Amino acid sequence: EWKLSSHAGRPVSLRDFEGKSVILNFFLGVNCPFCLNQLDKFRPFLTEYRKAGIEMIAISSDDVGTLAQRLGKTEEKTAEAGRRFPFAILADPELETFRNYKVFDHFEDGPMHGTFLIGPRGRILWSDINHQPFNHPAKLLQEARRLLSLHNAPGELP
Repeated sequence: EWKLSSHAGRPVSLRDFEGKSVILNFFLGVNCPFCLNQLDKFRPFLTEYRKAGIEMIAISSDDVGTLAQRLGKTEEKTAEAGRRFPFAILADPELETFRNYKVFDHFEDGPMHGTFLIGPRGRILWSDINHQPFNHPAKLLQEARRLLSLHNAPGELP
């Protein structure tokens, strides 16, 4: 469980997505070119993810002020930000959620990239944690559909 702030300072928690599957993407900030490339690769698949009942949330190492500068200061993102980031982006400048999900390199004392598939009851069904962003949204969508269809309860492991 976590509660983080959106670019507009609104608190968002994993509970807000209860009953839905979620792709949770940890990234190193809105100015990281590798992270932006990863998010750009996921964007064309968002409609298919949503049809499969899966929402996307991105957790940034940025603070709310940095996100607000890039996305806009109100709940409604700027037009450019809405096109570039058509999903929730949350601030975790203290890296607490990064650490809780083990998306943190203690040797180098810094955040890493992480992508998770979380089922509707909050269980992690799939994950990739690495120093490099995960750049295979089509394969993950296929795997998410497979994992979610394997079990009796819609979208959840027993």
